[in-house]
Amino acid sequence: MTAASPQPLKIAVGTWGPWAIVSRREDGAIVVEGTMRRILEMFTQAMNLDYQLVLAPDGKWGNLNTSGYWSGLMGLIQRKEVEIALGPFIVTSEREELCDFSLPLYIENSAIVYQRPALESSSWVPAGNGSRGVVATWFMASLVFFTSYGSTLTSLLTVPRVNVPIDSVADLVAQDTIRWGLAPGYMWYQYFRDSEDDVRRQVFERTALVPTGCYRSRSQVIYGDLARFCDVTTILKIMSLDFSMNGKCHLYMAKETVHSNFPVSVAFQKNSPHLPRANKILIQLQESGILGKWRSEHINNATQCLRHPSKDRPPGLYPLTLHDLSGPFLLLAVGVMSALVCFLGETLGFRFWQD
Repeated sequence: MTAASPQPLKIAVGTWGPWAIVSRREDGAIVVEGTMRRILEMFTQAMNLDYQLVLAPDGKWGNLNTSGYWSGLMGLIQRKEVEIALGPFIVTSEREELCDFSLPLYIENSAIVYQRPALESSSWVPAGNGSRGVVATWFMASLVFFTSYGSTLTSLLTVPRVNVPIDSVADLVAQDTIRWGLAPGYMWYQYFRDSEDDVRRQVFERTALVPTGCYRSRSQVIYGDLARFCDVTTILKIMSLDFSMNGKCHLYMAKETVHSNFPVSVAFQKNSPHLPRANKILIQLQESGILGKWRSEHINNATQCLRHPSKDRPPGLYPLTLHDLSGPFLLLAVGVMSALVCFLGETLGFRFWQD
C-alpha cells in the first residue's frame, strides 16, 4: 500500500500591477505574471512545494466588515482555505491580527493620480500694434523699440501655461470638477472610511464607488475624469504603459504624499511553517538588489511623465530669454545714437549759421 500524495499548497493570487497580473488560460488554468510570479517560483522551488493557485470569489484584496468577517483574499486566509496569499498586501494593524506577514518586499508611498492638466494659452494680454507719425529720428527709434518690445512681451505672455488643479487631498475636496473613486474591498476604502481627519472624511463621504483597483481601472483615469488614490509603484507602471503605447503622457501624480512608508508584504497563515524560509529568500533578494531591479523593469518609461505639465510644450515653443530681446535693445541703441548725432549736427549747424 503506497502513501497518499501530499495535497498541493493552496496559494491565493490577485491582480495588483505591476506586482501581480492574473489571468486565465483557455484551459482554465490560473496564470500570474509580474514580480510576484518570480517570487512565487523562488518560494516553491526552494521549499520543494507543489501548489495550486486560487482566486478570491469577489476579486478583492479584502476589508473587515462590522461582523468581523473579511472579504477577498484576506477572507480566504481567515477561512483557512489557503496557506499563503501572495498579494502583495499593504500591511495594516487589522490585517496583522488575522495573519502573519513576510518581511517587506518594498516600502511604499501613495498619491493622487488623475488626467494630466492640459496647456492653456494666456488670453488676458491684448494683441495689436499701432503706428504714429514721427517728428524726429530719436522718436522713430523709440517707436520701433516699444512696438518690438510690446509684440515680444505679448508673445512671452501668451506662451501656454498650465493650471494644476489638484496637488493635495485638500485641493481634491475643494473642487467639484474632477471626481474621485474608491473601491470597496481595497485598502484605500478602509483607510478613508476609518480616518478621523476632516478632509479625509470628506473624501470618503463624497467618493464615487468603483469596482476595481487602480491598475484595472487605469483607462478611466487616463481617458476619463476620474482621480484615484494609488501606490506610487502602480502609478509609475500605468504611466510607463501609457507612454510606451501612445508616446505621450496622459497622467499627473499630485505632489502630496497621501500615505507614506507602508510596507508591502506576502500574507501567511498564523504560525505558518513556510514563513521563516520565505523570509530568508526575501532577505537574499533585497540584499542582492534583485527585488529593486525587478520593480524598475516595469516602470522604466515613466520618467518623462514625472515632469511638470508646464514642460509639455510643442516643439519650438519656449519662454523667451534676455537673449531673445537683444534685437529691440539694439534698435534702441541705434536710435539713440542716431538721435544724438542729429542733435549734435543741428546744434553745431545752428551755431555755425549764427556766426
